Order: sequence, then C-alpha cells, then structure tokens
Amino acid sequence: MVRDNRNRKRRHRYQSEAIYQFLERCHCNDNPCNRMVTITRPALVQNDIEALNMLQRYLRCLRGLLVKANLKLHYLWVGGAGHQQGVHFHVLLFWPIRLFSDFMELNQRFWDVEFSEPNSVFANVVSACKSISVQPIDLNYQNYQRLAGYFASHSVKHNRVITTRTFGRSGN
Repeated sequence: MVRDNRNRKRRHRYQSEAIYQFLERCHCNDNPCNRMVTITRPALVQNDIEALNMLQRYLRCLRGLLVKANLKLHYLWVGGAGHQQGVHFHVLLFWPIRLFSDFMELNQRFWDVEFSEPNSVFANVVSACKSISVQPIDLNYQNYQRLAGYFASHSVKHNRVITTRTFGRSGN
C-alpha cells in the first residue's frame, strides 16, 4: 500500500515535469499553448475507441488548417471518463489569434454544434449544448505548472480510466 502510494506520487511528479517541459518548450519556440478545448457529450460519442478516433481526426483537421498557413500544430491532450461528463478530453494547443475565426468555424463544422459569438478572441466560448468549451490560457510559467499538475493527475481523479490511450502530445 505504501509502495503503491510512493509509486503513484513518483509517476505523478514525473508526468507533471514532462508536461511542464513540453509547455515550456512550446513557449520558448514561439508556439505557446494558448487555448484549452474541452470536448464531451453530446458532441463526443461515449465509446472509448470511437471517441479517441474522433479526437485524432479533429487534431488532423486542425493540423491541416495550420499547414495551409505554414505553421505547425503543437498540442497536448488528456482523456478521462467521469460520472457526469462521461468520456471527455481536454486539449491544450497553440492557435494563432489571426486564425481564430477559422478555428471556431472548424470546431462548429467538425463537432456539428453552434457557438455563441465571442466578444473577443480572449473570451471563453462554449457551444450551445455545452459539449465544447474553448478557453484562453494565461501564458505564464506559474499557470503552466498548474496545468501540468492538473493534466498529470487527470486520469486519477475520474471513476474510470478510458480503455484506450489517456494522454497524447504532438512531437516538437
């Protein structure tokens, strides 16, 4: 029991540090993760494998938009299955402000949801059915540490870990 706790803490510390280093690298390479997208039902199917496939298709679509603008997609995602939300994903990513309207159009088309019009690119945007949420991220190292800790402990906080992968990131 004690050894399990030590291993869990060690794994959490290792994952948290790895995530923080990824965020720091993105920031130093002028691609700071400036958006967090949360995807849940009803937009996301509740079958673990299908949900992961949808997420991967979504990330490929985002990558395609950025490739047209001569940019790379940098992202980090974590998945879980909670009592209320069911299977869901949180995605941290870099998205240039000048392409924000394209980003929102893609989200609307891909997930087949309606969004309220944001007053600014720095505002939270939530779909009408509340299944997709796009939040701006504060670009500072203290916030990166907080996000790294949250992402590292995300799968532990839910009642069930999804049966497929629970974590992924772009190579940068």
